[in-house]
Amino acid sequence: MDADLVVIGTGLLVGCFMARKAFKGKAALETILTPPMVLPPTVIGFILIIIFGKNSIIGQSIEWLFKQPIIFTWWAAVMASAVVSFPLMYQTAKSGFQDIDVDIENAARVDGANEWKLLLFISIPLAIRSLITGSILSFARALGEFGATLMFAGNIPVKPRQSQPLFI
Repeated sequence: MDADLVVIGTGLLVGCFMARKAFKGKAALETILTPPMVLPPTVIGFILIIIFGKNSIIGQSIEWLFKQPIIFTWWAAVMASAVVSFPLMYQTAKSGFQDIDVDIENAARVDGANEWKLLLFISIPLAIRSLITGSILSFARALGEFGATLMFAGNIPVKPRQSQPLFI
């Protein structure tokens, strides 16, 4: 549930931004946002371990701030689920916002709506079908996620090996 709230909020905002703005490096940013859609989940988990591990600057900063690493905690499970399910919400939100007629939004701007009112009262209601679809898809993906979560948040306790006799 926590991962879904994060994914829906960020997917909606990033999807709206990417649908509306044209800038240098947009294709590169999209390339960074969508690999979890095509890479195997265990690879995503490994990348998360690299980024948030004890040897990275980010991992050391988190450990210094919170006095514990993020790996092997329930926060790691939330992050892994969010990272893997984000591209589904992002892509459907972006396509929903791209389908909105720009003239409708411009008319709202002429009538005095600022960007937040435009988003809340015009853009989101017009793209609601895509947003609901993206929410359902990302929830299903997060619910079925196992590989990245196992890699990043799984903890297998070490058991001492007991010697067994060769012959019984």
